[in-house]
Amino acid sequence: MEMSECPKCGSREIDRGRITSSSWQPRYISDKQKALKIPPKVISCVCLHCGYVELYTDAEKVRENRK
Repeated sequence: MEMSECPKCGSREIDRGRITSSSWQPRYISDKQKALKIPPKVISCVCLHCGYVELYTDAEKVRENRK
C-alpha cells in the first residue's frame, strides 16, 4: 500500500523512501516471528506539503516469518 494522497492535508506531493542510518536499515520484527528469518524493510512516505509521515512494511513477509 503506497500513499498517493496525504490523509492529513490531501496533497498529492508524496515522496517515497525508507528510514535509515549510515550503518543499518530498520526492519519490522513481529513478537511472534520465528528465529533467524530476515524481517521485511520498513518503507516510508512523506507529504512534501505538510510533512505527514506514513510507515508500512510487507505484510505477506511478516506472515511468512511467523510460520
